[in-house]
Amino acid sequence: MYILEDISLEQLSILGVTQEYQLLIGCILTLCLLYLLLRPMTLFLHYRHYNIVLSYVISSLLMFMLFTLFAVLKGNLDTIRIGLQGIAIFGVCHIIFMIYSKIKYTYR
Repeated sequence: MYILEDISLEQLSILGVTQEYQLLIGCILTLCLLYLLLRPMTLFLHYRHYNIVLSYVISSLLMFMLFTLFAVLKGNLDTIRIGLQGIAIFGVCHIIFMIYSKIKYTYR
């Protein structure tokens, strides 16, 4: 952490690192951090054979990324809110379908 305190954005721009490169480096570091945080969860879900939950998590993350991209392109944060509501409704429908499938399988 002490090394990061010595580096300022002005010094990076003097060295020729433009704002786009700084954003790219930030995105790569964020993706690495997300990978390190999500890897144990995905391994746990895979080993427990929770494939449906794993597919829901992955599809929700993809939907969230898509709606965030639309929000950035449009400049409207309501798109993110609508995307999160869609993910929640998708999860509720997913749970209802799972319960219906269990009940149907039990009484067959």
